[in-house]
Amino acid sequence: MDMKSVRLFSLLLLVSLVAGTLTLLAGRFLPEDQFALAVEGGGIRYYTPERPFAYSWYLSVACRPEYLDRIYVLTDPRVDNVYIGNRAVLDGLLHHLASDAAAIGWEPAIETVTIEGMREVLESGQPAVIVDPLGYWPADISVSSLRTWLEAGGVFIWLGDRLGYWLWTTGGPAQAERTLDQLLWGRSIYDEAAPHSTASRPLPPEQNLGLAYRWAIWGPSPAAIADLGGRALGWQTPDGRRVSHAVVPLGQGAVVLFGSRLVRLNGLESDVAQDIVAMLYRGLTDTGVVVRAGVSSGSAVSGFEEVVPTCIDAQAVIGSSDRWMFHLVRARLGPSVQAWSVEGDRGRR
Repeated sequence: MDMKSVRLFSLLLLVSLVAGTLTLLAGRFLPEDQFALAVEGGGIRYYTPERPFAYSWYLSVACRPEYLDRIYVLTDPRVDNVYIGNRAVLDGLLHHLASDAAAIGWEPAIETVTIEGMREVLESGQPAVIVDPLGYWPADISVSSLRTWLEAGGVFIWLGDRLGYWLWTTGGPAQAERTLDQLLWGRSIYDEAAPHSTASRPLPPEQNLGLAYRWAIWGPSPAAIADLGGRALGWQTPDGRRVSHAVVPLGQGAVVLFGSRLVRLNGLESDVAQDIVAMLYRGLTDTGVVVRAGVSSGSAVSGFEEVVPTCIDAQAVIGSSDRWMFHLVRARLGPSVQAWSVEGDRGRR
């Protein structure tokens, strides 16, 4: 290829990149045409916007209690300093949790807690969300307090290897004699013989939900999750024996599992944070959630979904998880079981 051809090719490539950038920007700065929800008799009418590019969207209806707006993140210095880099990963997770929530107009109360603070939350009996981002279960916190708290509606988010495989003791990390899944449900939720694959493929759209975190290296078994009335989400290993996300119910609450240890995957805290925000905001901790997935070629679409609210805190959310047009609209029940109110359009423009 001669120099003239190289220059022409470079010019065409530059024009293509500029055009693509302008297209994406156009998709983010069109506030007059956004996702919308309208509550009608027997269900919800939804609208998706027109865009100059294809995108995915999801409509979900779930029972979402208000206490999902209270999030406690375990960041005890004794645990944080086990490995070099832990602190930076945790700082990144906290930053992205706050910024991703702000991007959709959500204002949850996010608070860091030590092991002692985590014990106080559990023993208070007040449901909330606890995130264990480093994959150690504090040995001096009784599992019975976790169980009681979960049964009352609490949500425990685990980022680690097998659930409760590693304990945090006064002397440092130690292997548990019995893991948390065995103690909470009386059985393993893992396929012990499944390989720890770094490759993954998406679950069907209604389960994938646009979740960003793809690692299922230590993920639970989707078959075991289903046996316990839970829901596998996100991604799966090529053989389908491990998944990247799972919601497992216990009483009125649930345990949410991610498929690997956060500290082992430095740099993916932004994906984890986005998924935590999306799951809590949508109410995906409700294993009875109803999901409709769609892919738009760029044309606006209107549709109707029949919905019968089954709880006083039911809500619907529609939006896209695509980073260049992250929008969400939420409709929730009003004071009357039959009355819905639309909260509004939130997200990146």
